[in-house]
Amino acid sequence: MAHSFIPLSFVPDQISSVSSTHATVTTSAITGHVDLATGSVTTGVEPGIYRQTKPLDPSQALVGLRETCQETDQGPRTEVAYPNEPPTRLDGEITAAWSSGRFVVAALSDPRAGATLVAFFPGQPVAHRIFLPWPTAMVVGDGDVAACAGQGALHLFRLDGDRILTTSIPVVAARNLSVTVHGDKVYVLAGETLFRVEVSALDFASTPTAQAIAFDPLVGEGQRDDEAAVVAFALPESILLDHPRFKRLRVPRVAGQYADLEKGDRVVLDDVQEEMPTIFRVRAMHKVGAAPSVRPPPPPAIQLDAPTFEEPSRPASAVPRQPDSQILLALATRHHFLAPLLLVRLLQLNEADLVFARWLRRVYLGDIEVRSSAADWDADPNLLAFLGLGNGDEYSLYIYPPWCAPADQPAREPPVVEFFHETGFAELRALTFDAFFDWLLEQAIELEEDETTRDKTRELVAKIRERLDFPRGQRDLGVAPEWLPKEDEPTVAPARGLLASVSRFFSSASSSAPGVKDDPRMRLALSLEAKGDLVAAERVWLRAHLLDRGYANADATIAASALRRLYAQLGWTFALENLGDANA
Repeated sequence: MAHSFIPLSFVPDQISSVSSTHATVTTSAITGHVDLATGSVTTGVEPGIYRQTKPLDPSQALVGLRETCQETDQGPRTEVAYPNEPPTRLDGEITAAWSSGRFVVAALSDPRAGATLVAFFPGQPVAHRIFLPWPTAMVVGDGDVAACAGQGALHLFRLDGDRILTTSIPVVAARNLSVTVHGDKVYVLAGETLFRVEVSALDFASTPTAQAIAFDPLVGEGQRDDEAAVVAFALPESILLDHPRFKRLRVPRVAGQYADLEKGDRVVLDDVQEEMPTIFRVRAMHKVGAAPSVRPPPPPAIQLDAPTFEEPSRPASAVPRQPDSQILLALATRHHFLAPLLLVRLLQLNEADLVFARWLRRVYLGDIEVRSSAADWDADPNLLAFLGLGNGDEYSLYIYPPWCAPADQPAREPPVVEFFHETGFAELRALTFDAFFDWLLEQAIELEEDETTRDKTRELVAKIRERLDFPRGQRDLGVAPEWLPKEDEPTVAPARGLLASVSRFFSSASSSAPGVKDDPRMRLALSLEAKGDLVAAERVWLRAHLLDRGYANADATIAASALRRLYAQLGWTFALENLGDANA
């Protein structure tokens, strides 16, 4: 029997089920029942039938088998075996798998080798290895047949006695690609088309091979309806009909079709289909008294060329932009602060060592980078973010020049803070990066919910510490310095005598900045500037800026403008650059 395709009238999300006679394709609101013998499709609003198909966890897919994965210096290594039997050893971690009870097909992810698809008998060496463009989401099977869809290819495996045979065929790339196996047939949903692959019609081999494929159309016929419809409008591009049961119908004109129809004519529907619930499509009709129309021909066959096999090169370890370790060192040199050596080393290993980068991802530290928070959140311009927490908050270095580059003293590294995007303020986590990272690694262990996962995380943390030469220690996190802005800190009004001494300054400021006289924060900041204490004034203006951020009002504009002026006067180039980016 030939391979076939069935055009659908909507774009389903998935194949929900398949039997010997019908397939069910669904979205969250619409269900399509496909007659596999005729190609006819009926639709309905049955949201209760929708079940989002999810890949099985390898432990669920490999029933009756023992699967263990260990992290090594070369990457993850997996063993699969029957109880009390020798294992099959695999390079990588299983991301998806299927087992017939006799043989296994598994997708593997390895930081160095990339993504691969393997087939094997448990306890024996791998029979087939196919390189994939990226880790697959699902491996499916039924009986002695398994399938896995990759980029532009469907990889098939079939049991033949004591051998595992394989072949690969092309598939149409689509966002909603869904695959299922039923007996000796494989069904592939791609876009608005359901493809049926006849496994018995394919040429399988003992080594990976690829073949072209042709799909013949299988288009169901609609129903004939003897109740006449009336032409409501005969437009150049379409005919509008009024039908007693189907109500208003629109029939497109193709190449001068239905040129003899006029308003008021009665027509009989020779082929009408319900494409969507309560939405009908007329594929053929004729004027009352005329001969029945000829149904339109089916779409042409779909011919697809054989996919190609290309072993990928070693996965790229560098990001497209400048490496973060270099960015940090360049910022430290330009803005006169000491880059934490441990953070530099951490960034360098994350950039150069794919196995180490995997370890960081496994303990939720994979998003480590170096960037400003000011542009994203209109945040404190002294922040240099290095690790996002997934909710908008970030761990950051606080680049405060009086602390990082004190006069006549060696530069020192910035403290580590946690920035809260909802408030704009930050809280101290540690005065040094060493103390912070020591605490963070232990937090990764403590936050695991079960003991098994906690033990695995503990092993990974030990490997990370060993690679960094960073043993566990009793490092003091320190106490927050007084200059770090606090959200609940009260605003202090300046002394009356000081206000009197700068009344003329206030008058000129108030004339160009409405609201200054009524805001004690701004009055205090201006008084400190008049006194010559620019460092203290910057802290007051910064607090006003953080409290007013996100508001398009005069106060926010005044504070941001004052900060830019102060940073230029003080020579705080890091904050000045970031504030410029945030207000660009």
